[in-house]
Amino acid sequence: MKYIYTLSIFFLFFRQEASSQAKNPVKWHSDIKQINEGRFLLILRATVENGWHIYASSQPEGAISIPTHIELDNNIERIGVLKEIGKKEEQRISSDGLQYYYSGTVNFVQVIRLKEKSIESVKCRVIYMACTEEECLPAKVYSFSISLKEIDKKN
Repeated sequence: MKYIYTLSIFFLFFRQEASSQAKNPVKWHSDIKQINEGRFLLILRATVENGWHIYASSQPEGAISIPTHIELDNNIERIGVLKEIGKKEEQRISSDGLQYYYSGTVNFVQVIRLKEKSIESVKCRVIYMACTEEECLPAKVYSFSISLKEIDKKN
């Protein structure tokens, strides 16, 4: 009897774990382009599966979603505001509350400046939450590093 109980718990856990791992509705792609000496254009492209969405980085007061947030290494400075290029949609959450999201493809574009000339790569993390009309996944983190050694070959 103990064996059957243990086996049942194992399969229940395995099924739940496999189900949550299977849901990865957002694919990220990163790119960087040099503007001038020490300044770069950081481009993060999110491709969101049909039926899912991710939230805009700026939300009105009262929004309940986790906005998309980009964290940069301490040796990198933001220049200007983060630009979001995509079709921003509104979601009403109450009679007087809204939140904003993107479906399909959205580009998050940030001008950055390297604080030191010796920096060889740009490291960054994107924190985001993906939702459908019925469910939201826990916040996820996409981490990446882009080598600046290869930038002359790309541009």
